[in-house]
Amino acid sequence: MKRRAGFTLLEMLVVLAITSMVFALLMESLQQAFRIQLKLNEVSSDSTGSALADAWFRDLIEGLQPGERLSPQVFKGESASLSGLTLRPVSVVNEGMPTQFTLSLVVDHEKEVVRLRYRDATMEAELHAFPSTEAHFVYQDDDGAEFEQWPPNRNDPPQIPALVRVVWGRSGTDWGELVARPSGPVVPLPAAAGIFGVGGVQ
Repeated sequence: MKRRAGFTLLEMLVVLAITSMVFALLMESLQQAFRIQLKLNEVSSDSTGSALADAWFRDLIEGLQPGERLSPQVFKGESASLSGLTLRPVSVVNEGMPTQFTLSLVVDHEKEVVRLRYRDATMEAELHAFPSTEAHFVYQDDDGAEFEQWPPNRNDPPQIPALVRVVWGRSGTDWGELVARPSGPVVPLPAAAGIFGVGGVQ
């Protein structure tokens, strides 16, 4: 008697079992690949956000401009805040125009971070969150001397420091710093009226 062509029930069951195992292995591999991709996206997003925050801070400080003497626009630096004029504000509306701004360091004990907050007349924003509960600004003069406030208690310092740093943490893995160097003038430029003798003090 001739055997009929085709699969027997046992052969079908074996094929189905093998197919199921292969499908299960493929699904597991795909899930693992998706998990890896999600993790990479998170790391990439964090890195991009951190780099952008660093760039904002450096732009703000590089664009510092001196204000008129005795005016609220004069640069003032404390351990937990600084304020002054910049030509490179975070707000694109005022890009290139002298804009008064404030940076402040605010401790978030619940999240165990220090938040770097920016404020000007048109917006408020959080620029950074440092992984520590300790952070402070440091100001340096042309000789490399460091101060916790600016202007320092000395005779006739320039209005703008030579270097501004944000330092967070004490030591180990949570320690870090951001450094920026102002690139503009350090004393107010003379007004046009004073240069040409119009409206100046006689």
